[in-house]
Parts: sequence; structure tokens; C-alpha cells
Amino acid sequence: MSLFGKNLERNIVALITHSDGRTPENVLRALEDAKIKCSRDEMNQPTHFIFNNQQNTQRYTTEADKSALKYFWDVTNAEMDRLRDFLAKTEPQPLITTVEVLNERIRLTACIQNLQQRIKLTELKQNEIKQIKEVYNKHKEEMEKNKKFTIKVDEPYKDKEPISGGRWGLVFLDGAVTCSVCEENCHYPGCTMARKPGHCKVMKSGRCTVCTNKCPASVHVKENWRYEIKTRKIQKTLEAVKVKYDENKPECETKSSLLENLEKETIKLTTEWMMELDEAYSHVIRLEQIAMNVNSGSTMVHLDFLIDKMKEKGDIEKVQILEEMKIRMDEDKEGKTQWQGVKKMFKETLYIK
Repeated sequence: MSLFGKNLERNIVALITHSDGRTPENVLRALEDAKIKCSRDEMNQPTHFIFNNQQNTQRYTTEADKSALKYFWDVTNAEMDRLRDFLAKTEPQPLITTVEVLNERIRLTACIQNLQQRIKLTELKQNEIKQIKEVYNKHKEEMEKNKKFTIKVDEPYKDKEPISGGRWGLVFLDGAVTCSVCEENCHYPGCTMARKPGHCKVMKSGRCTVCTNKCPASVHVKENWRYEIKTRKIQKTLEAVKVKYDENKPECETKSSLLENLEKETIKLTTEWMMELDEAYSHVIRLEQIAMNVNSGSTMVHLDFLIDKMKEKGDIEKVQILEEMKIRMDEDKEGKTQWQGVKKMFKETLYIK
């Protein structure tokens, strides 16, 4: 149910097989307990049709058996007429919203994966800055006198890691969609049938919805490698460190002290991943607006992560919204468990016109 847009609710009905012709109380109760969204009749019950074609039963036996078979035939025939009438008067719905739901789920997953990588890189960069601060505070006078004074730090960097991929002729099918400007993995595992990055589902209106700068599709590539965050132990001079953390400041600005620049860089790194966190949150909210059932497994697996990071950010309002959503999902999960038990007793099929 989480695949469909909300506009399809009235087009979903239950076809109940192996019926004895009476009202299927257990099945209807199971539909209610599992919170299955579907069309409703004048009694506000799930619109349903009952069938029993007795296809595995010997046809020519006793007169009693023949009477029973005729009864089941008549019930099924009448219900088929009802189903035909329902389909005739039910307006078909476009699948535009359903396609948007599917794309939003893909973008949410890709956004979370990118966010996790960005947080990892931020933590490694902050660890590098912490190491520089510790050495600078310990050897400040010596470092100021000797510009060639070297320190050892764990420097994070991005490397291209080979992945399994495949081609069909000249078309690359299995691969990672990456941004050559931001040097980030925008979609991995990627869209298998996307022949080029512009066809990937994380692209919207010609731009990426995932990478840091939301770059145009034209600067993305789809290849059999992805960016992997690694660290290496290197030696740096005080002068090189100062240049690195001063290089982005406008010439008109007075150069700040090394410690001030390191602190500003730490704040900048944290701000960047927090912005991406808000982007992931917006995908969840959009799904709640358009999806028939936002409480899917693909959304649920990300909620704990989002809640924890929102708490770190200190956004109490969004934490509350996500926690309420998680409570609803847990309740639906309990309903689904009951539904699985009922499925052992009844066969049910959901159809969409």
C-alpha cells in the first residue's frame, strides 16, 4: 500500500475467495485491524466481492453436491456482475502521484546514504582539526618561531573505489551515479535502467536532489566506481595548515588567527550536514502528504537515524513530528502482524482499475 498515491484509495477493493456466501466478518475485521486503505461502501465497510468457483471439486457427484455447486456458481456469478458494475462507474486514476511516491522514496534513501557519508567525513575532518588544535596549543611558541615545524595528523580524503557493474552494449546499467563537482555518491546502488545520470531518479528538473550543491545532471557520471572516504597519516607544516584554513577567505578580510579559522571550519562542517538533514526530513514530510501509506519499511529504517540527528541539531519540533510518525508505524506494524496470521486462513487479492 505504501507504493501508491492517496488518489488511488477509492480504486482499491478486496476480492475474497473461498467464500461460503455469507458476510466475511473475519476478513473485514482483518482489513480494519491492518488499516488497509481502500474503497468504502454505503455501510462504511471495505468494498469487497466474494467468490468461490470450486475449481478443485469434482463436478458430477450426488444431487446434494450438484445443488451446492450451483449455489456457489450463482453467488460467484452475481458478485462478478457487481464487480463489473463497480468498475464501470469507478473513475480511473492517473498514476502520476504514485510515480512521485516511488521517486520520493528513492530520493529519501539516497539522501540518507549521502547524509551518513557526509557526517562521517565531517567527524573525520573535525578529528583532524582537534589534532591540529592539540598540537598547536602544546607547541604554540615553538611553532610560531619555526614555520617549518611539522605535525602528524589523520587527514580524511576521498578515493575512487571500484564496484561491480555491468553494461548492455554501450549502455552502463549497474553503476554509481556520482557528482564530479561535489565528489559525492548521489545514488548507489543506482537506477539500473538509467542509461545516463540525467535519467536517474534522484534528478529532478535537471538537477540532483542529493549532492551538496544540487548540481546539474550534466556534471554527474555513472561509472563502475564510487567515492570512498578514507584517512591517511600525513605531515603538515604550520604554514601549510594556515594556508589551508585561510584560502577561502576574501582578500579584503583581515586574516584571522589559526584557532579562530579552525573553529569556523568546525561550525561550517556541522552546518552543512544539518542542511542535508533538513533535506531528508522534507522527503519524509512530502511522502506523508502524497503516499497512501507513508509507514513503509523503507521509511521506517531511517526514522531512528533522523530522530537521533535532529536531537543533536536541537530541533525539538521536528523531533516530535518524527517520533509521532514512528509511534504510528509501530502501531501499523502490530496490525500487519495480525494480518499475516489471518492470511494463513484466507486468500485475498487487491486489484486496481
